[in-house]
Amino acid sequence: MRKKLQRLVQYEPYNYSLKVYLIKWLPFGQGIFLGWFAIVQLVYYMSGKEKTDVICWEETNDVIKHEYGHLVSRKQRGFFNFWGNIIWDYIRFWIPHNLKLMEIEANDIKLGLK
Repeated sequence: MRKKLQRLVQYEPYNYSLKVYLIKWLPFGQGIFLGWFAIVQLVYYMSGKEKTDVICWEETNDVIKHEYGHLVSRKQRGFFNFWGNIIWDYIRFWIPHNLKLMEIEANDIKLGLK
């Protein structure tokens, strides 16, 4: 039986707790925030075009901080306002994912985390 990788993360200055499940493969993107927890795909070092078995924790932690940014956004906006913005962002499918307001906001929050 495989051991499940999970972490409880908390960053300054917010001190909210987020449970993060670390997995080897996600069918879409590098991470997903699901309201009360996040699922993050481990980022591996590359050797040419091939993935190695060595986890790049610096990049993995960067994805975790991004998902934590979504948690901070949810806490600051309130539950319904946050989910309303997510639905509005995904209805506008013609906008690239990284240009959606919620992604820009999460990246801005990520930059201020310690």
